[in-house]
Amino acid sequence: MIKKLSILILFILICACGNNKTHETGQRFQNLEALKKMQKDAGFVQIGIFGGHWPATVTEIIEGETELEFTLKGGGKHKYPDYFGYTLQAIRLNSDDNQETVVVFRSE
Repeated sequence: MIKKLSILILFILICACGNNKTHETGQRFQNLEALKKMQKDAGFVQIGIFGGHWPATVTEIIEGETELEFTLKGGGKHKYPDYFGYTLQAIRLNSDDNQETVVVFRSE
């Protein structure tokens, strides 16, 4: 019984310590579909978008557990509360003509 419990705890720790990092600041995407594919491969689904200017480069990655809060460059505040059991990510990107796009994802 103790051996089975030890194995279970080890498995949970390995899963919890896994790296969710799906991309890096400075990474460039030609379109939304390219970003969504990378996120899907990492176990994330899109739940929101603000803007839509492509191609664009990742300038910031905002992460949260259960909830996520961020402010757009133009001042609009956004909050995604009550996502219990999910990891949330807001990917802030900047296009060549300095337009902001923020895409929000949650873990599957």
